[in-house]
Amino acid sequence: MDVGVMLLLTDETASPFAVARALEVRGFESLFVGEHTHMPAQPEVDYPGERGELPPGVNRSFDPWTALMAAATATERLRLGTSICEMAVYDPILLAKVISSVDRLSSGRLVVGSGYGWNVPEISNHGVKFSERREVLHENLEAMTAIWTQEVASYAGEHVAFENILCWPKPLQSPRPPMLLGATGPKGLAAVARYFDGWMPTGYDNFVKGLPLLRQACDEAGRDPSTVSITVTDRHPDAERLAFYAENGADRLIVSKVMTQFTPTNLDAELDVLADVVSEHLNP
Repeated sequence: MDVGVMLLLTDETASPFAVARALEVRGFESLFVGEHTHMPAQPEVDYPGERGELPPGVNRSFDPWTALMAAATATERLRLGTSICEMAVYDPILLAKVISSVDRLSSGRLVVGSGYGWNVPEISNHGVKFSERREVLHENLEAMTAIWTQEVASYAGEHVAFENILCWPKPLQSPRPPMLLGATGPKGLAAVARYFDGWMPTGYDNFVKGLPLLRQACDEAGRDPSTVSITVTDRHPDAERLAFYAENGADRLIVSKVMTQFTPTNLDAELDVLADVVSEHLNP
């Protein structure tokens, strides 16, 4: 099982360059970064994370694609991912171009974790109906895959449509970078089995509850469950959880540190502590 780290990188934290170099030197497999295009001043629902509290600086986060490209220039092996990309709010032709470009320029190291989104005003401010965000995300992914796999691409859906377009470059990874979905419940796992390359559960409970749902969804979709990679996110992993995840099919653990502000002065100390906890899974 590989181990990566998820951070909320802002203009007040350690830079993407410094974080990426520090992770690669210590043998971590990947860096995942979060995304919020903006943060409404008065959210309509609580943050669905630990304690319901917004991470510090959530309204200051870098654009994930720019931050990941910065990280790519500072490293050679580190995998670079989003956790999560709010795919429904994008124009799929533009996002297909961005993802292809990052994958090419990083030598094929990109992993795209996406999710449906939880913040009603944030989604709505992009002109997307919150009630339709799942369907929009699915169509966006299908449309982008058409762009990546067809020389002259066309797609016709309820929310996305284009005909006979040329959009290059294509991703270096073929047919596309790994596309993961962070979702729970029968509908979410059915979407994983139908549309995605992997599943991205958040936390021990969601992982345990979701495993039988994933197997059921794959059976119903006629898909081999072993073809679905699993990247689990955990804020507080210990040796027991690490072993449990590895023994139950997790391909990657992301240690989520979005609640921690990694600054230039504490970055090395924070990562040294974390590296000690997951040392058996590192490859310096």
